[in-house]
Amino acid sequence: MKRYALITTVALSGVLMAQTFLAAALQASPKVGPTVADLVVANPDLDEDGEGDFDILLQAVLAADSSVLDRLSSNGQNTVFAPTDAAFEAAFEELEALGIEVGDVLGNTELLTLILEYHISPGLRDSSNVLKAKKIRMRDGGFLGQQSGVLTDNLGREAGIVAADIKASNGVVHVIDNVVLPDLP
Repeated sequence: MKRYALITTVALSGVLMAQTFLAAALQASPKVGPTVADLVVANPDLDEDGEGDFDILLQAVLAADSSVLDRLSSNGQNTVFAPTDAAFEAAFEELEALGIEVGDVLGNTELLTLILEYHISPGLRDSSNVLKAKKIRMRDGGFLGQQSGVLTDNLGREAGIVAADIKASNGVVHVIDNVVLPDLP
């Protein structure tokens, strides 16, 4: 009988230790679920036109410095203001009117990285936090103004938030209807 009690005690101690180690490992392990990068790659059809809405964003992320993709894939929390394809197309038309070709932007890693980092804010900001802020600090060090869900970039251009609070394991995505631009070199 003492032997049975000893075996039971040892077995229960082993189970408790395993649970303790498992709980610690789960807390230390990365969060489960898609990252911001995974959401962009999944390319959802937000406007239900039968086509994904982040083809150009994905192309831009892949053409930018690898630090952008690393940030969108990492465990750190970020808030991403993600322009749709229509937003990029409108921005490209705007740039072409200024004499800047689309290929010049997508082929310029440094410029593209600067623009994309201006769409990323450190930390997790759900829509209620975004709407409370008058200014939002961006990864590039600049700010976006915010009033009633409309973002204003450093050039005075506006972007509306058209879909909010798309959760990722490493942050949140808010979809915007215009590409915001930092102060350009």
